[in-house]
Amino acid sequence: MPVSMYTPAYRVMSFNPPNQLWSSQFGVRFGALASPQDASNTTATATTAATTATTISPHSSFSVQSDESWSQTSVSSTQTGVFSAGAVEDPLPPASYSNDVAAFDAARRPISLPGLNVAADTVNSVATTSSSSTDTNKAVEPPFTPLEFNISREQFLAARAAAPGTPESHWSYAMYHRNGENGAVDNVKVHYCESKATMERVCTEYFLDQDVIGLDLEWMAYARTADGPRRNVSLIQIASPSRIALFHIAVFKYGADLVPPSFRKIMENPKVSKVGVNIGPDCTRLRNHLGVNVQGIFELSHLYRIVKHFPHERRLIHKTLVSLATQVQDQLLLPLYKGEVRTGNWMRRLNPQQIDYAASDAYAGLQLYYVLEEKRKMLVPCPPRPHHAELRLPISLPDTPEEAKKKDDEDAALIADPCKTNVISKPKYPKPRVRKPKVSSTEVTTTEIATTEVTSTEVTSTGAPATKAPTPSRARSRRSLPKPIPVDTRDARVIAAEAQMKEYRAAKTTELKTAVPCLRAYYMWHRNEDLCPGDIAALLRDPPLLTSTVAHYVLDAIKAENLPYPVLRLHKEVIPHVDLSRSYWSKHTSLVQECTKLADQMKADMEKANETHE
Repeated sequence: MPVSMYTPAYRVMSFNPPNQLWSSQFGVRFGALASPQDASNTTATATTAATTATTISPHSSFSVQSDESWSQTSVSSTQTGVFSAGAVEDPLPPASYSNDVAAFDAARRPISLPGLNVAADTVNSVATTSSSSTDTNKAVEPPFTPLEFNISREQFLAARAAAPGTPESHWSYAMYHRNGENGAVDNVKVHYCESKATMERVCTEYFLDQDVIGLDLEWMAYARTADGPRRNVSLIQIASPSRIALFHIAVFKYGADLVPPSFRKIMENPKVSKVGVNIGPDCTRLRNHLGVNVQGIFELSHLYRIVKHFPHERRLIHKTLVSLATQVQDQLLLPLYKGEVRTGNWMRRLNPQQIDYAASDAYAGLQLYYVLEEKRKMLVPCPPRPHHAELRLPISLPDTPEEAKKKDDEDAALIADPCKTNVISKPKYPKPRVRKPKVSSTEVTTTEIATTEVTSTEVTSTGAPATKAPTPSRARSRRSLPKPIPVDTRDARVIAAEAQMKEYRAAKTTELKTAVPCLRAYYMWHRNEDLCPGDIAALLRDPPLLTSTVAHYVLDAIKAENLPYPVLRLHKEVIPHVDLSRSYWSKHTSLVQECTKLADQMKADMEKANETHE
């Protein structure tokens, strides 16, 4: 279905009077665009600019970054196309377009962020939907994430109430905002980079400090391997909570290397999770055509299946992929636009529809990750987060009640006397495979020529002893192979926790009051905010420990060594696994009560502060 002119990408110039370079209302900078004119006039007014910025919608800022030359003449309010020097890239809309867009946008104002008041007419129109309406039109709350940028509740409800199939009903990155300073609204910014230099700058300034990045690629349909990287990796999209970057490799200047060092550093860092749906083939293209060996590949389908089917339908939790559109509809509660844009020409400079489509795909993966992670952490027992795809490990799940019952006695004995495990477990190294050297059948070694040795005697016809030649030995000399150096294949977070545990023991002048496994589990949990006790249980042992065992370890280390802990996180992730009815939990009763009391007080203070602010 062709994209309507009312998609967020086209709502541009009706809000941008001629020669206006700054809008106090939207807080974004507008770059002057070229007027359509003949080549001679354009060339005369062209100036060189390292970066230019063009707004895409009143709810999101968009930056076109390039090393190309741009014209700096004024643009009328009815011009919505993006122009390069002397050339019109997109057709102009009808003359009535400005009024239509202004009327359309007025219906969706004011912008409402989570925690702010919602326009009464929008809420009422959704809440009073008739019983014959579809499920997608029911009044529901937007999905929650801990991020600063969240979907506007008013825009979410308006999209749910819109007619199905219309552009207004689709999910878009432009719906996400945060409360800025002095009551301003910050929008998700989009950087459209047309050169390697601007790609390097954007990666360095905005993405090097991110732990999770949304990743997606676009390429030409029916591109063959021999067609080169520009057709096979035409566009690279990455996303953080506040920014989206579109690296248009297809229009980069020709050179030996199309990838800057900062982007390579991000992609090859295994500690940075690159999230997406069917992300494996995308990373294969980056390796084959650009020489980027992506690490930290996270397939969202694995996490989606855990959240969707655990614990009642465990048989449905496997590695079969689930489409991005299905996951967005199910978890973000709005349909994702998938139309003719994705099969368009990605070799030319992108038009607004392509920019909106590409930016939304990358940002959808990022938002899905945080929504699914929050739901996973709320499951009891908490299943561990799926491993990075390049490790090729199975999806780990907590034990069933029957399996847990069998392990309960073993873990109870371990908790009762943890000193039995006071030795750091040695990592299991895979047995190295030694290949036998190939020896030619015609090769003769020195050990085979051993005919001077007398092995037996015979008596000749004259009675004299005769020497019998020995049978040549079949033993062959082999080169002594050096022993392979063992490599610790455990998770890096386990190794880091043991290192910090050793530092703590070395600095302590008295003996430890807790066992080594308890201290190690505490540091894994305390140092990694993204690890819940279920994750730690899977990392420490295969098959995993019980989640309650890890919770006991953490509490034991805190109480015995008087270690610091975040109150709200301990109350949310660890305390739910405590069973005070069991005898071996009784020594932690005071700590559990203290943490619960502090958490309740902190929550009450936060609610009071919010009420005062409103």
